Amino acid sequence: MVDADVEVVIPSIKDEILTLDSIPESVPSHVVSEGTLNEARNDGVQQCDSELIAIMDDDIAFSEPLFWDLIEMAASDRLVGLADPEFGFVLGRVMIFHKSMWEEVGGFDERLRSHNGDTDFALR
Repeated sequence: MVDADVEVVIPSIKDEILTLDSIPESVPSHVVSEGTLNEARNDGVQQCDSELIAIMDDDIAFSEPLFWDLIEMAASDRLVGLADPEFGFVLGRVMIFHKSMWEEVGGFDERLRSHNGDTDFALR
């Protein structure tokens, strides 16, 4: 396990959130169910005290070693996550970044609908 100060944001309107079962017990999680997807992402990041943020969809399962491997790859100038196989951008299903990067690019654009916010964020 990596000694990292990280928090997880899960935007969701579901009652059952599969992802919570995979997040290590020592990692704080914030489920945000208000607003659009991009508003929920931004609200969740604002709730976090940690510099390192992981945004994850509500319906994914993963191993603890994979979680820590992804966290270990994060750097202040790098967006880490799963790449879209067609375009190569990081998908919103798993995005890990430093809060300072989020602040620098202005967060997720709340004017954009649905999943366009993750592509826009990755490009900026």
